[in-house]
Amino acid sequence: MVIASIQTIQTIQAAQRALVESPRWLHVMGQIAGTMLLVELLIALAVVCALMGGLAYGAWWTHRNVIPIVNDYAEQAQNVMAKAERGGEAVVERVATFHGAQKGVLTGLRVFLFGRPEPARAVTPLTPPTAPTVATTTAASTTIATDTTATTVRATETTTTRTPPTTRPIADTDRTRPRTNAADLPAM
Repeated sequence: MVIASIQTIQTIQAAQRALVESPRWLHVMGQIAGTMLLVELLIALAVVCALMGGLAYGAWWTHRNVIPIVNDYAEQAQNVMAKAERGGEAVVERVATFHGAQKGVLTGLRVFLFGRPEPARAVTPLTPPTAPTVATTTAASTTIATDTTATTVRATETTTTRTPPTTRPIADTDRTRPRTNAADLPAM
């Protein structure tokens, strides 16, 4: 029994050695692949380092040769840009003023000669009128409140109340703003 177990252990060890040991050529190919990978990674690292060195040199050169010139002319450039901006704003303001005056004169002449035009479409209220409220009850004492009236109903009587529909004026909060028509706007 001891001899059988020793032979079994030796058989297992021989099988493990056969699995672990590989042919010599496979080991050599693995070494070559590892060396090639290391060389490839070193080349990639050298390229990245060269790019970083080039960027660092470019930043240093720019700081040394370009920034002093920009600092010398920065104040003059800011003054020229401020003048251009102020001039552009003044031109826009003048054009807007002229256009507003032109429209005002043309509208005044048109109203003076032809009168006020009728609206192109009928004016509709912003909120629809409310439907009549109908309340019927025979409870002990109930109070029904509507927009315009309040009705109290007692225990023995039955009351039906109809509230007339309310009409509200059109709410126009900005009466100073002139209404514009798309045909009156200038063509761009």
